Amino acid sequence: MNLVQLEMAAKALYPEQFGAWPTYEGGAYPDSRTKGSCSTVSTSQMTSTASSD
Repeated sequence: MNLVQLEMAAKALYPEQFGAWPTYEGGAYPDSRTKGSCSTVSTSQMTSTASSD
């Protein structure tokens, strides 16, 4: 377990002692399927890149 995981667990289990996570107040969550979100790489792209080395 690394320090980030330890902090996440402490905040989830003991918010009084370690501080609660901030609440989301930005409206609706962005849709991950829209353009401009994280790009995805197909498996054919990964194999062609790996085989070109």
